[in-house]
Amino acid sequence: MKLDWILTADSATARIYSVPASKYKSELTFLKELNHAEGKMKPQDLVTDRPGAYNPGHAQPSSANAVKGFSIGHYVTRDPKEVEIDKFIKEIAKMLEHAHSTHQYEKLILVAAPHILGLLNKNLSKEVKKIIKHSIIKDGIHISDTALHNLIQEELIPYLTEG
Repeated sequence: MKLDWILTADSATARIYSVPASKYKSELTFLKELNHAEGKMKPQDLVTDRPGAYNPGHAQPSSANAVKGFSIGHYVTRDPKEVEIDKFIKEIAKMLEHAHSTHQYEKLILVAAPHILGLLNKNLSKEVKKIIKHSIIKDGIHISDTALHNLIQEELIPYLTEG
């Protein structure tokens, strides 16, 4: 049976659900959950003040996350929380790419806050981007499975025909 996947994600959790392809009135089936504990941590818990670590008061080029700034010798240090979110989004993108290449799903629906959707869009391959059926701008992680199902129906059913 062909399946479509629904991905809900935030900075620390991603859930994958399936539904028969284009049958969005069908019940969602929970498939898997990915967790990234570092995404829930406070920035000060992610780093220390030892040399080479993130210290927002003293941006040093020795930081592993330093990015060349506008002038020679000027460096801007990335927020460690954003670094962890980027790592998690890349992990999700890699998993979606693998699942698509092994024909585990036909189409993809994304449900996430704007920041997470933007990062996903930046990190997903062209092949996966082509099969995104719809993106819903809403934090879908913190709602029940029933509420998620209702949200998908409200967003998609008016525009789709059941196949």
